[in-house]
Amino acid sequence: KRELCLLHDALYNAYQLSFQLKLTNRKGESKDFIEHFLLHPRIVIQLWAHHLLGSLEFLLNICSKPVVLHYDTVFNVGDYYLSTLTFNHSLFVGEPIIPCAYLVHSRRYHSDHKAFLADIADNVPGLKTKEVNIITDREFKFGDIFPVGNHLFCWNHIQNDVHWYLKNHAKCTAEELNQLVNAFQQLMRNQVTEDEFDVEWNRLKNTDLFVSKPIILHYFETSLIPMFKLHAAIWILKSAGLSNPNDGVTNNCSESMNAVLHRLQQWKQVPL
Repeated sequence: KRELCLLHDALYNAYQLSFQLKLTNRKGESKDFIEHFLLHPRIVIQLWAHHLLGSLEFLLNICSKPVVLHYDTVFNVGDYYLSTLTFNHSLFVGEPIIPCAYLVHSRRYHSDHKAFLADIADNVPGLKTKEVNIITDREFKFGDIFPVGNHLFCWNHIQNDVHWYLKNHAKCTAEELNQLVNAFQQLMRNQVTEDEFDVEWNRLKNTDLFVSKPIILHYFETSLIPMFKLHAAIWILKSAGLSNPNDGVTNNCSESMNAVLHRLQQWKQVPL
């Protein structure tokens, strides 16, 4: 309770709670909810819902299709970032999204995300032995954390990245920007095989829209297209076992989770 705290400092209180907050795993063992607490040179706090991680492990062992994970970061949670690992629980109607672990961090270091997910994978062995689909935005690169998994990139984030790059680095007019974004959207949605994609891209890149803008052609050729073909193309989504690959893949589940967290934060700030 607030009136019993020695200090009204969030980090100190979190440290105190690290000794008190316990959760029971599927084996009935008592485990710390605050699994990892780092204060220097940056703040990194791992929060594990062990009973829900146990449910994830159970799901990995019994499901015939890949379990879908989502990972995303929400900004301005107090003075920190909050990244949440969730999964779709396919044993329930509607496959609800279940949050099972959180990372509170003061800096956006990719190594902290990798260490967090690697620790989770070490404690949920199925993540290393079963095929999973983990959906993120394109800033994350998880390498061999999920050895037989598929790392898929959200289409919404990709399109936003394209729009941002063209607006801030390519000096496009509003008309050119719309034409280029629409051209890439057509590439994303209408080419269901890699051969079809390559044929259409070879046609498109020789049009005036790209020939007149070498910087844009270079961006598409060296950054955008290779990434998309590896992590988000329709044929990749098909091979990953997604139910509606032609509709693309999004991280909307994470965005919904982030909206819930923002509402909770606003509710706590309302004076009683």
